[in-house]
Amino acid sequence: MLVKMIVPFALMTVFSLYGSDFPICQSFDVQATPEVIYADGCFYVFWSDFRYSSIDTYSVYGARVMVDGTVLDPEGKEIFANKAETRPAAAYDGSNLLVVLQDSC
Repeated sequence: MLVKMIVPFALMTVFSLYGSDFPICQSFDVQATPEVIYADGCFYVFWSDFRYSSIDTYSVYGARVMVDGTVLDPEGKEIFANKAETRPAAAYDGSNLLVVLQDSC
């Protein structure tokens, strides 16, 4: 999965990743619906992942990426396993990072 890091104009002088493509996860099968948020000095990337799943179930993975593009969690870390969750979304209030998912309902 390649994620294009789009940094708001006000932050462009701080980050050198603007417009850069680099792999976050190169696992087999499909990785989709990425969500990227910046919090506490790094980017957090979450996505739906089909690598160990059947057609009806899949997992949600996440990875941390430093502002220089270093991926701290190559291939990601599984957050929710073998469910039908998809479309992760994230929010950060300065102290807490919240990730929500769409369930199979």
